[in-house]
Amino acid sequence: MKKTVIFVLIIVTAFCFCSCASDSKPAGYVDFDKLPAGYLTENAIEDGCVVFVGNKIIAGKEVWDAFIADVGKNAACIVRVATKQNEKDSFRFIDLSYADSAFSVKTNDGIDKSYKFLNHYAPADGDDPAIERYALTNEENITYAEIERRLASSLANDSIDVFFVYLDIE
Repeated sequence: MKKTVIFVLIIVTAFCFCSCASDSKPAGYVDFDKLPAGYLTENAIEDGCVVFVGNKIIAGKEVWDAFIADVGKNAACIVRVATKQNEKDSFRFIDLSYADSAFSVKTNDGIDKSYKFLNHYAPADGDDPAIERYALTNEENITYAEIERRLASSLANDSIDVFFVYLDIE
């Protein structure tokens, strides 16, 4: 029994497509268009994705933390984030990879872009509710307030290219 459990754990780990790897795609990676129809929250959790429902992380915090740790070591890695607004919606998948000091983001709805920085915005004191954010930008030290201001600006030369990959409301 113990050998069977260990064998199953090894197989599951080998096919987990949401962990970091030195290749551009880890073993067991499944392209968006190859995911089964009716992919459920339980599937995303079992596959080791970082899962958000309604802007609240429900699984995969440790997977995200491992990704961030690998980025900190300048190690090539990839993580899949699965988001949906409620249980009845379909997932939006985000594959975020890091290699050669750059981030690439690909989504199942056609986004395919590269960014220089993954900025972390921790919840500020007094935030109600507390929101933790990670945003891809090409500006290293931009504040969240500056991102908000530039997103709201109607001036073309004041625009910003930003992609929020992680938004957790506590």
